Amino acid sequence: MSAVPSPRTIQRLRSEIETIDRSIVLLLGARERAQHRLLAWKEAAGIPGHDPAQEHRVLTRAIGWARECGTDEHVAAEVIRLALVSGKRRFAAAPVGSRTASRTAPARGGAPVPAGPPLLVRVNSG
Repeated sequence: MSAVPSPRTIQRLRSEIETIDRSIVLLLGARERAQHRLLAWKEAAGIPGHDPAQEHRVLTRAIGWARECGTDEHVAAEVIRLALVSGKRRFAAAPVGSRTASRTAPARGGAPVPAGPPLLVRVNSG
């Protein structure tokens, strides 16, 4: 039988999970901004935004990464599928004048910041 973790250990592990959850949310936001830039460029060029073959490749790639990491491939695919759907829905709901292929995205408080690579948080796994 394994020892019961101390309250301090439990709090440390909860803090680690919270950091990971925040990273996931930040990454989802960065993904949505990149998706909106792509959709805006496609819209401006008169190219259809919906590309079922590309969406299939994206989901297949996510499943492959999940297998490599030893995580649940169904969960990974569903998260990516939801991100695809949500991003398209939010883009479609945005006022047409705000659909630009800008390289900036609103930050907290509304000030634009570069929409470059997201911040990744390193978490100890041991």
